[in-house]
Amino acid sequence: MEASFQREESKTQIQQTQDDFFYKITQLQNPKEFKIEVPATKKKYNVMVDVNSEIGFKGLPLEWERQFKELQISQLEIDKEPFEYLLMVNFIITEGFKKMQDKKTLYQKMSSICDKIMKADPFKYFKKIATIGTGGFGSVFLVEHIKTRRHFAMKMIKPEDESDLEDTLTEIALQNMASKEHRNIIRIYHSFEYKDSFYLVMEWMDGGDLSTMIKAIPGQIPEPVIAYICKQILLAIHMMHENSQIHRDLKPLNVMLSTQGELKIGDFGLAAQLFQESYNSKEIKGTPKWMAPEILLTKPYNSLVDVWSLGIILLELATGNNPYKNLTLSRIMHQMRNNDPPRLKGKDTAWSKEFRHFVNKCCLVKNPVERADTYRLMIHPFLKNADDEDHKDQFLFFLTEYYNNPKLKLNSTKVDLAT
Repeated sequence: MEASFQREESKTQIQQTQDDFFYKITQLQNPKEFKIEVPATKKKYNVMVDVNSEIGFKGLPLEWERQFKELQISQLEIDKEPFEYLLMVNFIITEGFKKMQDKKTLYQKMSSICDKIMKADPFKYFKKIATIGTGGFGSVFLVEHIKTRRHFAMKMIKPEDESDLEDTLTEIALQNMASKEHRNIIRIYHSFEYKDSFYLVMEWMDGGDLSTMIKAIPGQIPEPVIAYICKQILLAIHMMHENSQIHRDLKPLNVMLSTQGELKIGDFGLAAQLFQESYNSKEIKGTPKWMAPEILLTKPYNSLVDVWSLGIILLELATGNNPYKNLTLSRIMHQMRNNDPPRLKGKDTAWSKEFRHFVNKCCLVKNPVERADTYRLMIHPFLKNADDEDHKDQFLFFLTEYYNNPKLKLNSTKVDLAT
């Protein structure tokens, strides 16, 4: 009786929302006859159950016929519960329509952001102080705003073809949108297009990156500090996943620190917007040592690739080493196919069982179906108090010791981290 009641309640709820759907279904006096109406055009379809038909109905709109053929529901099942199956297909078609509308809205938003790119020489407004880094993408500079004397990071990107151009515009749009949504994502303040290059003016994180920290003090980061760092990264990617965005290049080099204790993720050069449940690409995107197995092995993938990358970062924070250090791409792929995933090992006195479970059983799981999503990670016992005042104080104390350690010679770099 309980199951029957729940089903009837669900059916009533669905019927109550029919007016909001793209199609409206009305069941006639004969339980095997229905009227399907398109409210926008007033077009009506007289539909009947037909056990002799391949799809179990006759008179359906063409789009519905295609959907029923794909679902391959038997005529016998349809004859038993025709109304339920019509409601189900209506929902599938309507959700597809909504996703198309969402995609259109997003493209409009991205286009609006890209329309605001200034066509001007950025060095009329900013003075270059130092080159922070260079790579295949271009260069990153420390710059000073000429009027306010405020420091920023400026990323220069020179697209080589149409594909590069599309990736650059996507990076600008997604990071711009994401940074306005969450404090743990590096913000873009201005963007310029000048002489075939793009310049992104971003907030300057004066404390370097996690990669530098891991190399400077390998295996010396205490668990409460790791938990705090993990929670800050997770908060950012959780927001991205909520908005159907994936980063695809999470690694210590892209997690930035400030001397005020802020932690933010950046470099959206490989970020993407998901409009379907998964990507199915033969193109390997990301950095192999942090890349999820499904990307490396060119299988369909989704936002859970970021969870795998987070697990690798946590291993590095704990041990000081990347499990795929010094391996070629082909060797990493071989290990992904044939070996168990890397593990956070150690005696009970080294790491808590909660930390080891978080890494080994939630993040570094080869089958993405069994890997935890950000919802499950957020409520995991390892992160229960990870952003409370005690953990934050331990993180800030640790950072102070780190930046003031004379043996590390952090202030000998081109940028004075103490400023």
